[in-house]
Amino acid sequence: MSLYTTGEIANLANVSVRTIQYYDKKGILKPVKLSEGGRRLYDEESLKDLNLICLLKSIGLSLTQIKEIIETDIKDELILDILDEQTKILKKEEKDILQKLNSIKLIKNFVLDKKNLPVNSLKDIETIMKRNNQLKKVHINMVIIGIIMNIILIGTILLWIIKGIWIPFIPIMIIVIILGLISFRLYYNNTLYICPKCKELFKPTVFKFLFSYHTPKTRKLTCPKCHYIGYMIETYDDK
Repeated sequence: MSLYTTGEIANLANVSVRTIQYYDKKGILKPVKLSEGGRRLYDEESLKDLNLICLLKSIGLSLTQIKEIIETDIKDELILDILDEQTKILKKEEKDILQKLNSIKLIKNFVLDKKNLPVNSLKDIETIMKRNNQLKKVHINMVIIGIIMNIILIGTILLWIIKGIWIPFIPIMIIVIILGLISFRLYYNNTLYICPKCKELFKPTVFKFLFSYHTPKTRKLTCPKCHYIGYMIETYDDK
């Protein structure tokens, strides 16, 4: 049976001697025997336990959890239960990290667009992120309506060209116009604008909404509160 000193088993597991000593102190990895000179010795089973400890630690398990696993007689079952619980924790952390990454992305977009940040705190950023996520859903619905309109219109035109049947074109055009109005109403009703100067949230008149200069994320408007004229940041109207 192979026996390893503290230094040897540390080297085999690619950890420091201090780590082995710490695990020994905590009762997680105990030596199988002492040499005549009082040196701690570990066997192959100890090396397997050490590798398992390092693996479990790498996925975020606490030393208390690891000790329970090492000492139990139902090691496999306990590992599976703890891993299931750890998976839930990591998924929640993943969601939080993604939220923070989205916040970073939002800030970067504002900076790159050379717009003043309409936020004073992380809470404001989170609110804007939630609004923007809702606005994306509105945009997706508009795209779906647009695709339907194009399919209907192209189909009618092809019927006219190929078959010479033009009568359906009139009712189809009426349907397309109705769908266009629905799409516009959906967009207008669910959109607000943020003034970069005073942080006012407002909805412009239909006329200004239709005929003002705009980019995919902003629209040039006049703030009703501070009367600043410039590009306002588009967001979702959650009312």
